[in-house]
Amino acid sequence: MKPHHLLIFLLAAISFTSCQKERVWVKYLETACFDPWWPNDDTESAVKEFFDDLGVAVFSVSVQAENEPDMCFACHCLSGNVIRCEVREKDLPVMLEQGFTAD
Repeated sequence: MKPHHLLIFLLAAISFTSCQKERVWVKYLETACFDPWWPNDDTESAVKEFFDDLGVAVFSVSVQAENEPDMCFACHCLSGNVIRCEVREKDLPVMLEQGFTAD
């Protein structure tokens, strides 16, 4: 392999690796009906659309039942679901403003 080919390969590999490190995972404890993207039929799509409107690219969304729901019927009560999103590290402040925490 010629030296300049090796240099190009190494720069590409470093660039790819650094892009991956710039992403972070955040989580949100879903409520019964107090979430800013509520109401919705598809939480994953609703979360992506909500943050897209705020200029935040959400690369991945998962919703999993991880806890027992609160025994109350108010909108602020927790549903037991945890929403996890992968976003750019630079978008972390927006996610924190919307009630997410670092995962």
